[in-house]
Amino acid sequence: MWVLVVALSAAAQTNVLIKGTSTGAVGKHIELYGYDDMLTMTERLMDEASIAADGTFSLRCYANYPRLVFVQVENYSQSFYVEPGRTYEVYLPEFDWSVDEQRNVFLAPVPLPLEFLNLPKDELNISISRFEAVVDSFIVANRIYFDPKFHPQRRYFDTLRAEVRRLVPSGDKESFLSRYEDYTLAEMQLTMKFASRKRLIERYI
Repeated sequence: MWVLVVALSAAAQTNVLIKGTSTGAVGKHIELYGYDDMLTMTERLMDEASIAADGTFSLRCYANYPRLVFVQVENYSQSFYVEPGRTYEVYLPEFDWSVDEQRNVFLAPVPLPLEFLNLPKDELNISISRFEAVVDSFIVANRIYFDPKFHPQRRYFDTLRAEVRRLVPSGDKESFLSRYEDYTLAEMQLTMKFASRKRLIERYI
């Protein structure tokens, strides 16, 4: 009995709050999902609400580390990372909710146009976006050297890694951002056959 009480108490804990306002979405059902783990990608409903008459809504969840979540309304969603103990202010602007009647949004997803307000410059999602922008722009500028149809060149990958370290310093090597950068670059290494799966497992796992 006590085990059940403790389990239910833990499940009821929340330390992340998402406060939102919206335009043109009154009465719509909004849900917050997370993954039980990143291997099976099993989705779990963490919270849900109906958007109030004044356009406001709030969603809550619990996180003991940065975790990926996504907010969904009807067939539209947007994913982002939440950190323990944080409050996120978001805005859902006017949106054409009939897009899914004109095209297959499951084959060509349309993101929920969720906008974040008042985020500090060092916020995790902003840092990740900055890192991904550096990677994307470098690959576009040097795409022939990363194209699998040709022969990907390791020295350009090494230059990319140095560019990331210069432009997107992640600080603490044990931080979530540092691990995110390392694992993303490791995935690229594997795809381009610059390192074996065994070597990467030994290094990162």
